[in-house]
Amino acid sequence: MSGRVKGEAGLLLLVLIFGLGFRLALVAATGPAVEVGPAMCPDSWDYLDLARNLRGSGRFERDGRTEIFRTPGYPAVVATTLVPRVKSPDWLPASQWTVAAGPAKALLWGQAILDTVLVGLTFLLGRALVSRGAGLTAAGFQAICPLAMAAPARVLSDSVYAFLFTAAVLLLVRHLRTRGWRPLLAAAVVLGAACYVRPVGLAMAAVCAAVLCFSRRGLRRAAAFAGVVAACVLPWVVRNAVRADYVGFSSFGAHAAYYFAAPEVRARGEGISAEAARLDLALEMRAHAQLSPSDSPGDRARHARRRAWEIIASHPGTYARVHLFGSLGFWLPGTTDVLEVAGATGGGRGTVDVLHRHGLLAAARHYFGNAPDVWAAAAGLTAIWAAALAGAIAWLVRRGFRGVSAAGWLAVALVAVAAILPGPFGLPRYRLPVTPLLHVAAAAGWIAIIAAIKRRRDARRGPRAAARG
Repeated sequence: MSGRVKGEAGLLLLVLIFGLGFRLALVAATGPAVEVGPAMCPDSWDYLDLARNLRGSGRFERDGRTEIFRTPGYPAVVATTLVPRVKSPDWLPASQWTVAAGPAKALLWGQAILDTVLVGLTFLLGRALVSRGAGLTAAGFQAICPLAMAAPARVLSDSVYAFLFTAAVLLLVRHLRTRGWRPLLAAAVVLGAACYVRPVGLAMAAVCAAVLCFSRRGLRRAAAFAGVVAACVLPWVVRNAVRADYVGFSSFGAHAAYYFAAPEVRARGEGISAEAARLDLALEMRAHAQLSPSDSPGDRARHARRRAWEIIASHPGTYARVHLFGSLGFWLPGTTDVLEVAGATGGGRGTVDVLHRHGLLAAARHYFGNAPDVWAAAAGLTAIWAAALAGAIAWLVRRGFRGVSAAGWLAVALVAVAAILPGPFGLPRYRLPVTPLLHVAAAAGWIAIIAAIKRRRDARRGPRAAARG
């Protein structure tokens, strides 16, 4: 092994150590009990309820009804770490025990380690797409990215999905470089598994298949990739059809349209707040459920989809503006995640509504208040994301789309689709899966900037040296 390669290996090890240290520090900041600290978010309680049911009865359901909104991947992970908090007396039969179980701290420690491995995958991705130097720089960005550091410290599926998604992308890039079948089929299996963690993986699989279609002998390879992904998710589709009268992998799209997109459209059409519109539609759904108590989960999902599209179709222009503007939240720094985990701030105060109605500055004032130290910390964390974003933009401006390889088009397409999918409630956390790809672009951009600066400096030194001679 050459001295240069040893030096790069040492740098990568240092990056991984720093990345792990930052993540473990944030996990420690959540406190000794996961359920009572900042590790829990509104979505976390859904995952915990589902995990408890999986652990207790082996059924994936909530409130006695088959669950079709969330998929079982992450709740199964949480279920493996549940620890009993309260146990009924031993003289009671087991069927009458009431055990309140909560996730052990091991869940967050494990997520921190997995996310550090993701830093290593970012290096491999950068090396495959650009160069070893770009891989090291991208890994450095990933190690100190505020969004990435905070994700493992919460009971959310983000970090697990990001790891699986990046592994699948890395395998696909390898396939596009080598044309080997093994990386292609392995990528399909890994992405199929990722779909069970977050259903949005299906949309990403469609993007991957579309890019494969345009590669050499692409139709056959795209068909094989899509077939393996379909085979992975088919058992859950069958389960939903049999148990819940729902033909589909997840009802996420229908419920997201009903509870997030439709209220925003109604708020603008009726001149009310988005919060009031959401409450109104939630009450409407509750009344529908009371009138039709025998409806299956599939019936309710279809009702939500039908009602949401009635509202959206009545104001398509408004919806288009709401969707595009809301998707801009995808590009926010995500520094608030670190601050909330560290206990410096707290969420759940309607900041997103303030952002939509009054803009970014008003939302920042609403969230941070009058705390100079918090503002300073937020500024420092934001600078990290700003540097990465500036590098990615520099790469895009310099390179454009000239001479982009199939692997490069795959990266561009995945980021573009990920950015536009969230719609009205675009949040930085939805950027996490494609953050390694953005950091590779950032690394390539900064390497190009530094090289350009060196060339200009050398060009200026040339005439001066000639004059002295």
